[in-house]
Amino acid sequence: MTCNVGGIDRKIRIILGVILVLVGIYFVDARGEFTTGVIIQVVGAIIFASGIFYCCLIYKLLGKSTYIGKESCCLSKKSCDKK
Repeated sequence: MTCNVGGIDRKIRIILGVILVLVGIYFVDARGEFTTGVIIQVVGAIIFASGIFYCCLIYKLLGKSTYIGKESCCLSKKSCDKK
């Protein structure tokens, strides 16, 4: 996996993802808007996952990267050893 998300971009994605998932839960539970709530939760989960795994598919398609290389993006020890 190629790392292309890093620094402040990664932190914003993680925080925004958590916020969107919580807002989606609010829409489902408090407002009774199931479809809207689930869509917001899915978008939040995707944004959160891209921050956690250091990888954004849209960035990959566009050839963009905010990953500097100072932080480790290895998800397992085996993938770190191959580098």
